[in-house]
Amino acid sequence: MPIPQVLAALAGHWIGDNSLWLNPDAAPRRSRATADISVEAEGQSLLVRYAWEDRDVPQSGVLFVVSDARSNALAGAFTDSWHYAHQLMECRGSCAAEEASVHGTYAAPPGPDWGWRVSIAATAMDECALRMFNRSPDGTESVAVEMRFARAE
Repeated sequence: MPIPQVLAALAGHWIGDNSLWLNPDAAPRRSRATADISVEAEGQSLLVRYAWEDRDVPQSGVLFVVSDARSNALAGAFTDSWHYAHQLMECRGSCAAEEASVHGTYAAPPGPDWGWRVSIAATAMDECALRMFNRSPDGTESVAVEMRFARAE
């Protein structure tokens, strides 16, 4: 099944700003950010590559999303040099009118697993946002990353 049109329309090169929250009650760290989004596998998947910095140290990540032909849902994988280094998080999710959202879990020993949700959305004509949320075991969700982009092409 092809990737939803709302996602396919995001293909291109994007430039913007990154906000990173280490504590949801504190001010975020800010930096410039870029993203390259492409439709892959003959229209079946979306590949999002993004880059940013934290305290002058380059960071980057990848989100790969595929449309699940069996259920019309999204499946994907996420990795990031800052948030999920040297690992691959398997994700599941869905696509709404203008936003795709996938979520996975990560171990937080000695306690229960925590959740991580990544969303990508068209926010206006030639603008989009990539957001990441941390979800505690009790279901409380807080924003960890917000990248706002404008189309560079």
